[in-house]
Order: sequence, then structure tokens, then C-alpha cells
Amino acid sequence: MEHKKVLKQTLYGFVEKKVKFQKDEVHKDINTLINTTVDPILNDWIQVDKFELDGSKLADHLTEVIEKYPSAVPWDVKNAIRNLNGPISSLGKTMKDHIKGIIRTYTEYPNDSRVEFRNKELGIAAQQLQKDAAPYYQKLSDLVTLQNELYRVIANEANGAKAYKALVALGVDLSEVEDANPSLPAVTKLSVDPALLAQG
Repeated sequence: MEHKKVLKQTLYGFVEKKVKFQKDEVHKDINTLINTTVDPILNDWIQVDKFELDGSKLADHLTEVIEKYPSAVPWDVKNAIRNLNGPISSLGKTMKDHIKGIIRTYTEYPNDSRVEFRNKELGIAAQQLQKDAAPYYQKLSDLVTLQNELYRVIANEANGAKAYKALVALGVDLSEVEDANPSLPAVTKLSVDPALLAQG
């Protein structure tokens, strides 16, 4: 596509797609960081295998009762028994995921949340994760700022071709939109490096 024919909507879509991809990558990195740090602690601390097994056996026995006496067991009891098996059989995973969710919130919003665990090692890890995850959350913030600034650049131009030239002049790699012209001079400055869109 010739850049003279590029629509503003195409450029908005391009920026949105690139920012979403980068944000998804950052979220994956955050999850990996949290899982790598916290999983070994949780695996040692949360020991509910016996409860899961006992709960699963109980649900199986109660299901047999339902099958043997279908008319005698009220609907609400049947429903409770059916709901029992899933949550109990995956109790350990549910507990671990819940704790990781608390830690994720704590690392993302350090000023708005507090974390207190009875497991001292987990509390120390959560505090360290808050520091370790800070650059990732800064990158997410920078991506939002960059997206807003690029949207403003596109909006301020008369048409797609001028917006395309303005983005290229700011250093945005539009090669995927096609027909990039690297020799255009810079017209204005962005507060966040547009190369952030291309990091992988």
C-alpha cells in the first residue's frame, strides 16, 4: 500500500495492535517472574493433596447415592454435590492462584495495596517482587503514554498520508504498514521512545 493512500483508521489500528502485542509480552514476563519466584514457596507451603483426594472421594460416593436414589435426593443437594467435586479436587491450585493474584495486585499497585502472609518467606518474596516488577509496570505505563501521544499525532494531521509522514518523522517503524520513507525529518518529539513498539 502506498503511504499516500493510508487511512488514519489504518494507522490507529496499527498503533493499537503494536501496543497490545507489547503489553501482552510484558504481562507474560510479569507472570513468569511471579510464578518463578512464588511457585516453589507455595508448593512447599500449601499441602492439601489429602484434602483434595478425600473431597474427591466424598463427591464420588455422594454421586453414587444420587445415581442410586435419584428421586429421593432434592435438587439443591444434587447441585451441591456436583459443585463439590470441582472446587475440592483443585483446591491447591485455586489457593495458589488466589495468592498469586494478591501478589500481582500488590506488585502492580504498591501504594494502594498491602500484603500480609503467615508464611514469612512468601511475604519477603512479595516485597522483592514489588521491586523486581516495577520496570515491567513502568514499561506498561510508557506504552499507554506512547499510544496516546501517537494517537494525538494521527488526530492532528489532515489525512492519513500526513499522519503517516508525521509518525515516520518521529521514528515510528511503519514498515508493516508498508512504503516507509526513512528520510523524513523529525517534526516534534515524543516523551517515550517509539522503538518500544518494536521490542520483542
